[in-house]
Amino acid sequence: MAQKDTKYQEYLRNGKEIFETYCSTGDKRPIMLPRAPQQTYIDVIDPNEDKPGCSFENDRNQQLNYEAEVTVYRVLEKLDGNYIVLHSFEYTHFQYHLGDSNHDRRKCIICKKTATNREGECDFIVIAPNYFVIIEVKNMSHIGEISENGSNKDQQMQALGKTFKKSAEQRKRIKDLIMRFCKRLTVRQFTVYPNFDKAFKSQFQLSSSEKSTIIFKDDVDDFSNWWKENVSDLLMDDPLGPEFRTLHEEVRNLFLAIWCTDKNHYDIAKCSLGQCILKVDKQLRSGRFIFRQSNPEVIPTPTLYKDFLGVENLTKQQNDLINSTENFLWINGPAGSGKTVVIMAKILKLAMSRKDNKIVLFRGLMLNAEEEDTVHCTVQGPDKILDKAGIKHVYLTLGPKSFCKLEPIELYRDIVCNLIENKVVIVLSWGFLHHCKTDIVKWNNELFRLLRGINVFVDDIHQGFSLLDDHHNSLETLVDLSNFSYTCVACDMIQRRYDCNAESDLNLARFFEDKLSSSSQIVSLSKNLRNTFDISRCLSVIRKQIIDIRSSSDPNF
Repeated sequence: MAQKDTKYQEYLRNGKEIFETYCSTGDKRPIMLPRAPQQTYIDVIDPNEDKPGCSFENDRNQQLNYEAEVTVYRVLEKLDGNYIVLHSFEYTHFQYHLGDSNHDRRKCIICKKTATNREGECDFIVIAPNYFVIIEVKNMSHIGEISENGSNKDQQMQALGKTFKKSAEQRKRIKDLIMRFCKRLTVRQFTVYPNFDKAFKSQFQLSSSEKSTIIFKDDVDDFSNWWKENVSDLLMDDPLGPEFRTLHEEVRNLFLAIWCTDKNHYDIAKCSLGQCILKVDKQLRSGRFIFRQSNPEVIPTPTLYKDFLGVENLTKQQNDLINSTENFLWINGPAGSGKTVVIMAKILKLAMSRKDNKIVLFRGLMLNAEEEDTVHCTVQGPDKILDKAGIKHVYLTLGPKSFCKLEPIELYRDIVCNLIENKVVIVLSWGFLHHCKTDIVKWNNELFRLLRGINVFVDDIHQGFSLLDDHHNSLETLVDLSNFSYTCVACDMIQRRYDCNAESDLNLARFFEDKLSSSSQIVSLSKNLRNTFDISRCLSVIRKQIIDIRSSSDPNF
């Protein structure tokens, strides 16, 4: 290949940035990019259910294809070794010719028309320190099902052969891409059939060498041993010299940069878990993933909430809370579990049911966000939701600089004044309790007097509100308010743990045991719609690990 152009160097720099930021952890575990499987479909279809429409079979096949890729993703992430795994690798015509100065873009018909269109793709590329492995995944479950019925077996075997040939062509194009950058790198390539046992091997109308590149269900079930015998043990004794190590790292960085570049837009955030979650959330809110007929834990969002919240589906837990008749609710749940969705749905329900319903929503404001007047959440901001619904409202925004100047009583008098003209008052902060000097008992008496009969919601009470023992008086006031109107408090107990100790946890538990008459008034949201596994639980585990680490280094934590 001739002298490399500046765009090539830009891709190298981008790839190096990705590697240093996300891939140089030193752990002997695979780095999975993206952090969760690329999403296509989520819920499992009940094979016994009636077909819901003419597109069902196509939807079903797409879901089975997705599930086959997830199966492979899961076994790859369990390998022992220093690997980078790229899922859903795509490249454009322009990227295929990166660094090739012999390629004249002005004379290239494809460049003139579709230089940024996809040139090729691959399900998985595994990058080891001294070799590359290309993996294509093929779901052919319908072949096995039909063959058992004994019909059109020859045609089915031909279809199977064509599927393998297509995968081999895709693998070859990826190998050619690698070889364009360096012809002496080691590349292995395989096609996975996760629904075919090895007993089915004889029915593949392929040569012995072609069959040797197939990974069967038996291999997937014992993938670590298969990988050791067929990949790592065969290549581990083939170390790279200094020159080829540099070339290998260069190609690695190019592939990382290509994976993170959508057409001409480079975005390193594509590697982050947060980006994965945001992408899945967006697709879930559009209702794209869910087969409601086969998942009793997922229900369609009632029209009232769907139109204003922009959420197509609810978990059963969320729906039960929205329809709860309890006057006091304490909702515990980690980020993304749907606390804000529930709160905004209940506010809409109250605001639209009676003209005389008045509502105050306290929202946690991070103490370092001095100028913020909005808070990030999984649904749109409360003001936009209320605007859509035609509900008159007003914001009272307090930053940390205001906390030392404003007495709580002044704030609550201001709330009441604003409720004369508005149905909802949104107060951006609960954390001023850390800063005010007012006697806490006097403050709670005034809070009770002013807000009695007003529906009170507190979202993310853990932000800026420690729930230490002297603040139990404030919680007691909130519970007492529920004797006259509706009160709902949302809290992430794991985040709250940063400001408290084990004794405070026990005191809080005793407080609820003494004050609440029903166990249904305390609810933990444990499920969401984000994947086939529960990301809420994963986030809780991550937070617990952080707490354990910090506790071990700080005995007073």
